[in-house]
Amino acid sequence: MARYNDAEESYRTILAAHPDNTDAMFGLAVTLKEMAQYNESEKILQKLLTIEEAADPNSIKTATVLNNLASVYQATNRLDEAVPLMLRALEIFIHFTRQTRHHHPLLQTVKNSYIALLIEMGTSPDQALAQTKALAPDLFDKKP
Repeated sequence: MARYNDAEESYRTILAAHPDNTDAMFGLAVTLKEMAQYNESEKILQKLLTIEEAADPNSIKTATVLNNLASVYQATNRLDEAVPLMLRALEIFIHFTRQTRHHHPLLQTVKNSYIALLIEMGTSPDQALAQTKALAPDLFDKKP
């Protein structure tokens, strides 16, 4: 926990001098999320999402913020709010992969998180996997 406290202090110091530093905002939000300080993490992520969507609604940065905000909603049992955000993040990573022909390192993580979220909402594991594969059969049905 001491490392999180140190990280939190560092990010707050940066933001005191540079309040528009989106990297520090993101770092602070993730640190707070890991410390289970969900309310403050959510507020920062919502602000950051507004900034990132204005810059590029389909960027990897936007997808990463969406994914983290969805995980805050999931951690606070707001699953209905988490699903569309996680889905949108996954769709951005799918688009990135198709455009670049390279899997983004977070694609598999977000895919697995989306499946887990669907299962947590009561979808059967087989149905959750099928729904997710249907989003990008060209990417998710390939054999290793």
